[in-house]
Amino acid sequence: MEEEHPSPVVESIYLRTVSLPDIVYQLPLPQVTIDSGVLSSLQLKSIIYACQRHEQKTPDGSRGGYLVGDGTGFGKGRIAAGIIFVNHLHGRKKAVWLSMHRDLQYDAERDLRDVADTQVTIFNLKKLNLLSADENGVAFSTYSTLTEEFHVNNKKSTRLQQLLEWCGPDYDGVIVFDECHHTNLLDLSGTKILFSLLELQTKLPNARIIYMSVTGVSSDLRNMAFMSRLGLWGLGTSFPDFKDFHQTLEKDGLHSREMMAMELKLRGMYLARRMDLKDVKFRMVEVGSSHSPKFCKIYDNAINLWTQLKQSFVEVEEILNTEQRIRQGMWDYFRLAHSCFFKDLCNAAKVTKAVELANGFIRGGKCVVISVRTTGEVHTLEEMKAKGGNVSNFISTGKRILLSLVEKHFPVISSINPSATDRKRKNSESDETEEERLKRVLEIKDHLLMQIETFSAMLPLNVFDQLIDELGGPDKVSEISSRRGRVIQKDDGQIQYEHRFDANFPSNSNISEKELFMQGHKNVAIVSEDCSSGISLQADSRVNNQRTRVYIALELPSSVEVAIQQFCSTHRCNQVCNPEYILLYSNLAGEEKFASNVARRLTSFGAVNLYVAQRIVTTFGISELTLETKYAQQALVSTFQAVLDHNNGSNPIVPPPSDYLGEFFSDAKTVLVGAGLMAIDDTNTLKLQRKTSVKEFFETMLGFPARLQTSLFKYFAITEATILAKENMLSESDGINIFEWGAGQIVGRKKIHKITSPYSTARPLCFARIELHTFEFDQGTTWKQAHDMSASLSGNSEGFYLSNLTRNGKHSVFLVFNNCQIRPGQHGESFTAIRPDMRTAFEFPPKAWEVFKMNHKKVAADSPQRRVVEEFWNLRYNASKTDCSHRYWTGQCIKKDQGLECQHGLRLQTLNVLCGPIFSAWKDISSVIGSMQVFT
Repeated sequence: MEEEHPSPVVESIYLRTVSLPDIVYQLPLPQVTIDSGVLSSLQLKSIIYACQRHEQKTPDGSRGGYLVGDGTGFGKGRIAAGIIFVNHLHGRKKAVWLSMHRDLQYDAERDLRDVADTQVTIFNLKKLNLLSADENGVAFSTYSTLTEEFHVNNKKSTRLQQLLEWCGPDYDGVIVFDECHHTNLLDLSGTKILFSLLELQTKLPNARIIYMSVTGVSSDLRNMAFMSRLGLWGLGTSFPDFKDFHQTLEKDGLHSREMMAMELKLRGMYLARRMDLKDVKFRMVEVGSSHSPKFCKIYDNAINLWTQLKQSFVEVEEILNTEQRIRQGMWDYFRLAHSCFFKDLCNAAKVTKAVELANGFIRGGKCVVISVRTTGEVHTLEEMKAKGGNVSNFISTGKRILLSLVEKHFPVISSINPSATDRKRKNSESDETEEERLKRVLEIKDHLLMQIETFSAMLPLNVFDQLIDELGGPDKVSEISSRRGRVIQKDDGQIQYEHRFDANFPSNSNISEKELFMQGHKNVAIVSEDCSSGISLQADSRVNNQRTRVYIALELPSSVEVAIQQFCSTHRCNQVCNPEYILLYSNLAGEEKFASNVARRLTSFGAVNLYVAQRIVTTFGISELTLETKYAQQALVSTFQAVLDHNNGSNPIVPPPSDYLGEFFSDAKTVLVGAGLMAIDDTNTLKLQRKTSVKEFFETMLGFPARLQTSLFKYFAITEATILAKENMLSESDGINIFEWGAGQIVGRKKIHKITSPYSTARPLCFARIELHTFEFDQGTTWKQAHDMSASLSGNSEGFYLSNLTRNGKHSVFLVFNNCQIRPGQHGESFTAIRPDMRTAFEFPPKAWEVFKMNHKKVAADSPQRRVVEEFWNLRYNASKTDCSHRYWTGQCIKKDQGLECQHGLRLQTLNVLCGPIFSAWKDISSVIGSMQVFT
């Protein structure tokens, strides 16, 4: 008897519309395994379709691969274990399991033990220098381990080569690519890891490949660069290589990926379900300390110090006339250090609130998981080295960032460009010797180090160490991170550095820390981002600690998808109660906007918003968007242009924030020039210095005064909302859109083309059925319809309009409406209009509306010219059935005269709808539809 899935799961709207192919594979699992309930019916479905897919071949002859796109907490490890066990029963005793970090071997062992009992063993590839070809089991390895080199029998080899020799060229067992959305294969030109994964699949063409990714195909397509066994590009497909595949789908946007996901499911190659977030509670909490006078003082002093740092770097750069190559590296690191410093400062401002919330939840009988992106270990080790391995106090990450910048990246005498220096010396009035210039440089450097030392007394401590200390120390807090050691305070108040080590788990302290939390010995777990993949911290029915989990996000990751994945470490199968989520945010660097993005996604997944986030979503109205969109980039350009226009005496379209104390545009100009985003040329003209991405702008904005940041972000947000409103993009839809072509109008299908194309070489050969439906719909508005609509109009500017002049003896006519949706940041009225040949309303931009009123006159209901309006309305409506606008107004059309089709201004429009798995027949489709207009 199949077991139902232990927790509610859901599937996306667009994938629910697609049916899976029929099942023909006979699952050989023992009945006792099925009856035991270790595998749910949904997990069994994935196992069956994966094994069925492995019986097919891709167009290049390799064995087909399967993509498990289920979300965090669904139980993908059980699915992988089930597939390995099925193949073990078929006599394929070897398998390979690749994942992100070695901690996940523990979870893989657990899943294999639960599914296969003791029949399948697992070992770590890294611990075995020589594998016997006769040795069976599951070889576990991290992705990075594959590229490592080692010596055996005085010969150099790689772990990849070791693995290939163990498998053998005829290997037909399972290879699991676990957590493959985190493989960091973002460089399309190639990385060692990418080449290793591609080589593994190329040299083992019969291997049964399983890709497991919580983001499926909806996230960054570059993470699919090594998924060659899906058969989406290469020989026999529409795309010659991954680069062409990536460029085409990126150009077509999110909907092309959703369409691809639907086709993969249709072929039985993909399933993507996720845990239902219904009844999961969350709230957004603003950190008040980021508004406090003390914090603002520290922040503004930090800005002044960084301004001094930049000026000193520029000054020394000119003194030494540093080589361009060295300059580039120096400023790249400067920007990185600047971003890291202020991000650390923002996180430190949240520590007190996080500790206060955590202690309150623990007193209330709950336990807490806190996420922090980075540990600051690099800077801790730098301080330890500088002090000879001894520490007497907690270390300030911000201080070490500053010291590292000046000590390691400050221009030195070795970076002088000799030829350029000689030329400069000849043209300069100064007779400074090289020794004198070096002395000046060292004086500037020493002065900066003194300033840093003085200022560092104000800086906060390492966030990770401070959280652990204030929540009770290592005895009360489980740390799950990649740190090898940490600074702690002992019971007697002594500060010391200790290595993270546990006698019961000497090889992996994270496993022991996790177990201490899950068994209830510790009620707080702090997790770094690099150790968050695949970790299970939910209130599992099989562990002692069944308290409600409260997940506090101290710093949200840069991706909404990654944020949701991290949250789901406390929301997984087999839990006895739902978790709660707390999103901490400050008023700096647009954190409020990104927290709203995450809040909206949680809400769309069914989570219950307690009270705060809805206010923010309403305020900004753009929370469904991330920073990296074309509309965000347009908003950034418009924001810069507003500063430029104000400097030139023009009034911007979006007014400055009314609550800003001071001259907003003048202050914005000052900081933008200081940050190098704008410049004042020799003619005292303000201009843009260089093209800036939205991400770079937000990181740079961290170095602006705190109150100006808030107002500048608000201005950016309102500008973006204005652009989106104009583009009619403020939609409640999430994901694929439904276009209501011909809604309420006459629609009819004219014809249908049917073609077939092979999409796999499975037995028997399968063909995809592609259908091209051609519809014709009437988008015009009759006089009666327009007359009835006008009866409800009462505004001064609403009603019918008639052109002052005629063209070819004909007037143009419009029905105008007052647009009730006033755009954010705009003042006054806005208008839309319809024509006889077009029922869909179009909006007048402000200036276009003024021009329209000059060239047209409003015709009242009782005016004698009302009959003229009716006459030309009917004339245009009837003509637009067959005549394009060119022929209607001028009597001729160049396209029509050449025998070509022209639909410009026709109310009878043709719509071509393509149905079916079109990826498999892209070239065939192109030959059928030619130059016809296609909507997918």
